Amino acid sequence: KCAAGGFAGWNEGTITGGSMAASLGNREAGYTYLGGVAGVNGGLIQSAYPAKDCAVRGDSYVGGIAGVNLGVDAAASKGLIICTGDNSSTGTVEANQYAGGVAGANVGSISLSGQLQSSVTATGYAGGVAGINTDKGSIYSAENTTGTVWGSVTAANYAGGVAGTNRAEITRVENRASVRASTKYAGGIAGENYEGGKISACVHAQNQVYATNGEAGGIAGNNNSGASIENVQVRADVTAANGTAGGVTATNFGIIGQGSGLESSSSVSGCTITGTSESIGAVAAYNRAGATIRNVKLAGKRPTCLASRTRRSPSAALRA
Repeated sequence: KCAAGGFAGWNEGTITGGSMAASLGNREAGYTYLGGVAGVNGGLIQSAYPAKDCAVRGDSYVGGIAGVNLGVDAAASKGLIICTGDNSSTGTVEANQYAGGVAGANVGSISLSGQLQSSVTATGYAGGVAGINTDKGSIYSAENTTGTVWGSVTAANYAGGVAGTNRAEITRVENRASVRASTKYAGGIAGENYEGGKISACVHAQNQVYATNGEAGGIAGNNNSGASIENVQVRADVTAANGTAGGVTATNFGIIGQGSGLESSSSVSGCTITGTSESIGAVAAYNRAGATIRNVKLAGKRPTCLASRTRRSPSAALRA
């Protein structure tokens, strides 16, 4: 295993304003830590991208900009990737495990402004920005801007408009990419919001979240125990063809909503939520024991919820 990138295999310095016009790698075993700009980034990458028609392909930890973005010190421009400008493209990214439009794995900081176009495919863990946002990672829009992800994200397991799985912070990011998972979880922002993950002030709009045989949520396919989602908006359809669907998440084990006072900007509106399980909901299909939905204010045009399987009757429990 070694790090390989269009500009540098391993970056600890600064790379700015470049474009890589050649495709890299393939999905054979051993092609690990591949990036369109750097295989591993421990420095600063700003406004440098692969050309629109280029592809970065590998076995695992593959990103349009960096295979892995290390967490060093974002304040000192170490482990920091800054994506700026409209219609910036990270080309096509493919991996067996952990593929991201910006980074296969993010341990550092990724700042977005303007529009980022990505086409990301993986067997497991695909994200429009990162395949996995680790427990030390941060993905956010730059101050006074909204970073928007466009394109498509496809995975067998764990597909998210921003991250395949989120274990830290995703803040103020809008996803307009289509998201599709054949099994497990599909989410407008994260396929799975894992323990320690926090998704706040994010939006999913325009294109559908779709799970063929799994769970689909407008923000996260699954919100784990110890994870939280607050002040989010969903304005695009959510479909689980053979599974569970929810407007914010299919199944909630954690917390949805802010700590005190009604949320001022949350909404699930103008969309259709379709599932085949026994429950469906504008926030969650299932709010499990120990989970909390609090202070959520669903503003705007109400969503349409469609369950195509006969729901389990509670009459037996009522008779008990």
